[in-house]
Amino acid sequence: MAIRLEHIRISRGGPLLEDFELEPGDLNLIYGRNETGKTYLVEALIRVLFSKGKRSRQAWDLRDWDLTGKILVSGLGSESTPFTTTGKKLEEFWAEDSGMPPDLARLLVVKGGEIFLDSGEADGIGHQVLRNYLSGDRLLDGIGKRISATIKAAKVEDKTLQ
Repeated sequence: MAIRLEHIRISRGGPLLEDFELEPGDLNLIYGRNETGKTYLVEALIRVLFSKGKRSRQAWDLRDWDLTGKILVSGLGSESTPFTTTGKKLEEFWAEDSGMPPDLARLLVVKGGEIFLDSGEADGIGHQVLRNYLSGDRLLDGIGKRISATIKAAKVEDKTLQ
């Protein structure tokens, strides 16, 4: 069974003026102006799900926010498992015999100021914005532009470069 965040509830605090609740989908985009709580949410997820401090595997550089929250995670057992700031952490499920990797998932956080959403686009923010920021296409396109036409036209025949 796949591991999945089923429900997130983070109590208001820091720059987050209201309680935050989400039943995550396959892809979730959270956006907002500076100082509205995006980083607070990310750090809350880290504090609720992972160990921190001297005994943790990761050296988290987190702000000293007094936050509370609860996250339900499915796929760790027969029923959803609740996580809180003071409760059991994901590392405790990473026993040798569980087969669960220490690097459970990658968390991508894009912080680049405000991105103005293009309401004129049919898909809301625009296909090009998603393509540029959420895929490797932009990187690959940049690499492709640096390869000269001569090299692109080259062929290998019988182990010889033509």
